[in-house]
Amino acid sequence: MSSHIEILMRNSASTFNGWMKTTTQDNEVLRSISIGSQKNCNEDGLICDHTTENKIKFVMEKYNILDYKLNNIHTENIFATQVLIREDSYTDLANQLTKK
Repeated sequence: MSSHIEILMRNSASTFNGWMKTTTQDNEVLRSISIGSQKNCNEDGLICDHTTENKIKFVMEKYNILDYKLNNIHTENIFATQVLIREDSYTDLANQLTKK
């Protein structure tokens, strides 16, 4: 059974453009996805799921993707984990995610 995180990663990879392309300060183009939550206009507060990072690591290990970087984004309005991955590894991951 797929986890919620895996489903989010698969759904985003299945779109026309896939995960967002991000350019680093060194002009390296990477694919990225951020999974988490942000405050809304209802002032419901910020949902902070501290298990997201480990769930992302589990998905990456499941598909044998070892070359990636995780950034934790924790601000007043956003609580998320960002995955950064090179295009070749992203293509491999996306192909595996969308096979199922």
